[in-house]
Amino acid sequence: MKQFLILCLSIVFAMPLLASGIDANATDASCDNTTLETYSGTANVEINWIPNTIQTRWYDGNTLIDTTNTDATSCVYDDVLNRPTNPTRTGYTFTGWTMRPEIDFATTIPLDVNGNERFAKRVGNRDNICKYYIKTSNGSAVAVSCDSDDFKELRGYEWKVKFNHGTLYGMARCSITSGEFGQIGNPVIESGEYCWCKATGYRTINSDIINAPSSTLPWVFYSSGSCAVGEAGCRSDCANVCGNSAFVSRSFRVTLFTPAN
Repeated sequence: MKQFLILCLSIVFAMPLLASGIDANATDASCDNTTLETYSGTANVEINWIPNTIQTRWYDGNTLIDTTNTDATSCVYDDVLNRPTNPTRTGYTFTGWTMRPEIDFATTIPLDVNGNERFAKRVGNRDNICKYYIKTSNGSAVAVSCDSDDFKELRGYEWKVKFNHGTLYGMARCSITSGEFGQIGNPVIESGEYCWCKATGYRTINSDIINAPSSTLPWVFYSSGSCAVGEAGCRSDCANVCGNSAFVSRSFRVTLFTPAN
């Protein structure tokens, strides 16, 4: 009988120790033994830190690098930062990565003003097609030399639109995934005839800094190959029509700037 009583008392005294502490989301707590593990005197309270997980996005120029199948999508603070494979570019030496500041595209970039000029570069390097359009000219965008400074900051499948408030940068993708004009989707990377558009950067007027979106922005569907047919038409014109949609359509800009789920 005595052994049984001692066992019961041991359990009673041990149980309060399991419930001590203050939850991270609590705004206050009871000043009692359950919280402080003491009935009187001094209580020693220590912060319980857990390192944050930081999401990462990587850009090659104005193109968002796909890191879906790597461990470069996030890192834990004070731990190792895993990087994607270093990019290459003809005529350039890779010297490392730099940080790109973030802004909220949906609330920072004016939506009601259409563009003044647009620029697009089809897949490839200098020997491929660059297209330019200014709103005071007549007709469609024209093919021009890729040697100008405005095109040197673009890679294949990239586009940009100049507004009176700044410059919007984006990328294009030809995919086998179809959709509806102006609707959000998830195009697979395999090349195809369907053109998709994504906003990737914004530089305010008179600034040299390109800002990244603070949230992951969606892919927005444009159409199938435009000036030509099929996959060849998409490769030739996808970046151009993405820039044009951002250039003239408020609703398209709204969708481009809406954070992806």
